[in-house]
Amino acid sequence: MVIFSNLSAFNLTKKDLEEICLIDNQNFDFFYRWDKQDFLFYILSSNYIFSVLKYNNSVIGFCLSFISNYESELYKIAISKDYQNLGFGKLLLRLHLAYLTLFEVKQNYLEVNINNHKAINLYKKMGYKEINIRKNYYFNEEDAIIMSIKLL
Repeated sequence: MVIFSNLSAFNLTKKDLEEICLIDNQNFDFFYRWDKQDFLFYILSSNYIFSVLKYNNSVIGFCLSFISNYESELYKIAISKDYQNLGFGKLLLRLHLAYLTLFEVKQNYLEVNINNHKAINLYKKMGYKEINIRKNYYFNEEDAIIMSIKLL
């Protein structure tokens, strides 16, 4: 059974945090990886929504957005390597965006590496539109695409 949940200080377990860090390490280069303290900061902060997908009681993906008034920014989304290309990324993002609407979020923004075609395709399938390019945005001087989706 796949379970979608919003993590908070009340339901976060040590095992969850370890699995989230493992997924982060699998999916992001060294400069973009977070440690347990980074994740705890976001999970415990009131302006952030941290969602997870669990399968057989293990975290298989996570998603994080910052909320400000009626807008939000997707900070990170990742699925365990063992569960990629099975539709879980799309499911997690769809549920996460629906959850954001409970907070009256009307628009979600994100930035994605211009060479991350897999992520760009997912975002476009979900309805995100390209709105801008940030030149030399990343440490390796690659560009970022800014995308947006209307939620309400």
